[in-house]
Amino acid sequence: MVKSEALHDFFSTGLETFMSDYPTDNLYAPIHYLLNISGKRIRPLLALSVCEAEGSTIEKAMPVAVAVELFHNFTLMHDDIMDCAPLRRGQSTVHKKFGENAAILSGDAMFSLAFTSLENSPQGALREVFKVFNKTARQVCEGQQLDMDFEEQEAVTIDDYLEMIRLKTSVLLAAACALGAISAGATPERVELWYRYGEKMGLAFQIQDDILDTFGNALKTGKKVGGDIAAEKKTFIWLYTQQKGVLSPDFLSQLHGQEKIDKVREAMQEVGADVAAQKKMNVYAEEAISALSALGLDPEKQMLFAGLVSSVLKKILMTFSSEISLPEGVSLPAGMLFVEFQQAVFAQIVKDFQLDENETQAPFNVWMENAIRSNPDRVHASFYRLDLGEETMSHALKIQDFSMRSTLLAEQSIQRAVLKVLTRFNYALKNRLNSKKN
Repeated sequence: MVKSEALHDFFSTGLETFMSDYPTDNLYAPIHYLLNISGKRIRPLLALSVCEAEGSTIEKAMPVAVAVELFHNFTLMHDDIMDCAPLRRGQSTVHKKFGENAAILSGDAMFSLAFTSLENSPQGALREVFKVFNKTARQVCEGQQLDMDFEEQEAVTIDDYLEMIRLKTSVLLAAACALGAISAGATPERVELWYRYGEKMGLAFQIQDDILDTFGNALKTGKKVGGDIAAEKKTFIWLYTQQKGVLSPDFLSQLHGQEKIDKVREAMQEVGADVAAQKKMNVYAEEAISALSALGLDPEKQMLFAGLVSSVLKKILMTFSSEISLPEGVSLPAGMLFVEFQQAVFAQIVKDFQLDENETQAPFNVWMENAIRSNPDRVHASFYRLDLGEETMSHALKIQDFSMRSTLLAEQSIQRAVLKVLTRFNYALKNRLNSKKN
């Protein structure tokens, strides 16, 4: 598998090559501007990675990867106009820099360029590529329409919201995976599994964003926390709380500014909206992993794609880790947060077992998540899989798969799990060191 940094560079070069056929001024100036401030580019990288995972070369998926990125940025350009957004990724939005008329017209041109890129797809895949892309483009627009409708619509259910985010956000991730598989010549059954993987991962990502916006730490996320509450945005968390009979118009009308954010957040936690959102996120993560498992990839490839799903859970774990209280009788060095304890344990393992740090980090993260968020009784067995030489990747995959299928526990259970992981870590460490000596 091509390493992520090399893959990113490869795609960037491909995109630049495609765009070099078009001038940098007038109609195309806003397009070049927006592409130059682009984000992580997860969608095109997914298309390339899936194509390679299916046994083809990443070059075959470059046309669909470029198309997906152009389409995504086209939606951002127009979304920013509708949202009256002044900034995009820390820079002025296109309509603020070039004017609304220019943003509308350049966005239309960007949409057209996406189809131009698709024309370079493998000949045998063209029909299916255009079929998937056209359906996805229409669905994204339908999702945006639902999002706009919800702003004026009083009666919005959780199911309504989940369908909206599926259309607006998730289907493009799903299409990126499917288009990569189609470009590689995969069977319809495998294309469907890749689509399902991307779709469920996209839903997990969006629920994660909802959680981080409401309960995240601004220093960790780099974003202002509470924006969804201030705007009374109908997210999963908001709707869950509303269904519990809280968030009445009278209650909300008495609150303003930071007090509103704080009081509504407290109400959300009191009714368990935070836990419900995390459980829903886990369900989608589990469904993504199930689709991935059905593909029967080799361990290295499966670890790559499972790691993307794992990153969602890890980000939430990191957000709440500083809030975990240790049980009586268990103490950490003064001022040390639990996440810092994880880092200290990792450093100790690498040192005592003479392990490769880069190779060990991923299975260790999964082991620790398993210990804290899942079944503590599996901690000991999971620990042993961290030091199995050439079999590390295969065994780490099993730990990761187990972790994905776990559900979040109540706070008291987390406390008990922390106690058990500390106890079992000490026992496993001594046992392991003794076995090395012998």
